[in-house]
Amino acid sequence: MAKLDTLFYFVAHEISSHVRILDRSGGEPLLYTRRLDLQDFFLAEPERESALLAFAQPEGPVLIQVGEEILYGLVQTEAQWIVAGPVLMVNGYKLRCSLSWDEMPSSFPLELQPCSLTHFAELMLLLHDCFNEDVLTLNDCLMDNSTLRESGEGRKAELQRQVHGKLEEQEKHNPYDHEQREMSCIENGDLQGLRMAWEEQFSGSFGTTSRDPARNGRNLATIVVAFATRAAIRGGVLPELAMSLGDVYMQKIDVIPNLFELGNLVKAAEYELTELVIEAKKRITRGGAAGEDPLILGCKDYIFNHLHSKLTVREIAESLGVNPNYLSTRFRQQTGATLYRYILDEKINLVKNLLLYSEKSYSEIASTLGFSSQSHLGTHFREATGMTLQQYRNQYKKPTGKGRSTMIAP
Repeated sequence: MAKLDTLFYFVAHEISSHVRILDRSGGEPLLYTRRLDLQDFFLAEPERESALLAFAQPEGPVLIQVGEEILYGLVQTEAQWIVAGPVLMVNGYKLRCSLSWDEMPSSFPLELQPCSLTHFAELMLLLHDCFNEDVLTLNDCLMDNSTLRESGEGRKAELQRQVHGKLEEQEKHNPYDHEQREMSCIENGDLQGLRMAWEEQFSGSFGTTSRDPARNGRNLATIVVAFATRAAIRGGVLPELAMSLGDVYMQKIDVIPNLFELGNLVKAAEYELTELVIEAKKRITRGGAAGEDPLILGCKDYIFNHLHSKLTVREIAESLGVNPNYLSTRFRQQTGATLYRYILDEKINLVKNLLLYSEKSYSEIASTLGFSSQSHLGTHFREATGMTLQQYRNQYKKPTGKGRSTMIAP
């Protein structure tokens, strides 16, 4: 029992409140606390204590909200109820189990220790796990105590109504395999296949994410762009680049005044992302004619996938299992360029894309790609292109046309 005493006092100390042990057979309750000054006015009434204990369940901890901001935790064991609290809930969540308290003294919340819902749930899990073989995760606990649990049956009923309604009206969604073909074209850099997918026609309809037609259209367009962004990443486009371009289009979707242009806007996003995949695949295999040294191809592939870090020859060599000096010599013999020059050229190519396809500041781009400062990046960029970062962005970043990009990086 001494170990449990230590545990209960630990929890009481962490929440700066009380931990009560209530005997389910009616024995004397035990109180563990460091706050002898704290009077629990809510549980002072027997009927309120009974109402709180009615929420107990053996499967896991129960988090109980009293009013808007008071929080209790309840753990049920074979012989006891463990009640922790009260604490002041700082997150402002709405929990599945709640009790009202109209006559709460205005000074009562001021006496309580603020506690995040996550930390409080972790402490309740600690108590639960000490008495149960089944170990729950924090996510299990939070989901079990959220209002989503209550609405589960309602969602199932709504799902059945939706399915039966569409069957009766002989209405169905557009086929899933078409979506797969479209995303596959983006992932593989297949512009011709993407255009053919756009021309396919179906008797089905798009989904309904909102009863407001305008909001529904924007939601669906955003979903397609999100899927296309992930397909481009799978195709080899750097995540930051693909997601930045996706963000640009999602922001346009959110404010476009003419909803009839949503389809063209989505196609423009898909087209640009597919072009980025094509360019990414070219960079991966640049110089990769038949018979090129597999070590050099592996080296180029590693560089492409780590352009966001401060790459060193030693790091690349270790990843390939070779000596750094040997790799440097072999690379120069095969390509005619030093590894340093190759890495810098690849970073400059990525800088060009970020200048065109993202809204990142010059200092953010420098930090993202491992340059020591914006000035450091600017010096190398000007040496490579003959232009400043601002001149390049101003000259080449143009508005997007219908169906494809008009932003062209030289």
